[in-house]
Amino acid sequence: MEIDFTHTLVILSSSVGAIFLAVGLLLKFYPSEEINSIYGYRTKNSMKDKNRWVFAQAYSANVMIVLGMLYALTGTLTIFIKMSSSTGLIVGFGILFLAAFLALLHIGQPLWR
Repeated sequence: MEIDFTHTLVILSSSVGAIFLAVGLLLKFYPSEEINSIYGYRTKNSMKDKNRWVFAQAYSANVMIVLGMLYALTGTLTIFIKMSSSTGLIVGFGILFLAAFLALLHIGQPLWR
């Protein structure tokens, strides 16, 4: 079996997974202590008070780390799937938008309460 590491889906999924993971680790190890408009997970709910802000930073960092690892794993597993480059691009963007939607839904849910 020939492995094609230049496959669009592999590159897209693995790259986005690495970005999610890097941002999650950055937020986890260097969280923003003060509410600001530049750095951190910023929403209207998370910026309402200090307790919500601290919770949002920790929670979003953990979710980003998990989703980043899952997305990178998905990209790695797609090495073994045969498809054209354009199909891989469409599937990759579909997975990207699904992951982003699920991340926002999952991260925002505790803050809506």
